[in-house]
Amino acid sequence: MNVFLWIVQAVLAAMFAMAGVMKATQPKDKLVGRLPWTADFSQAPSASSASWSWPQPSG
Repeated sequence: MNVFLWIVQAVLAAMFAMAGVMKATQPKDKLVGRLPWTADFSQAPSASSASWSWPQPSG
């Protein structure tokens, strides 16, 4: 029974992750039709922007 529950949990986690990735990668114009509240926010820069970098260790 525990293995079955772990499989169900993994499938649900994958589904939620895929839904989040799909929404995060769609252009804002496509999202406004289904999610009207997205019109209230400005367009975020893409993850490949030159201003984004990995945190650097200090010390």
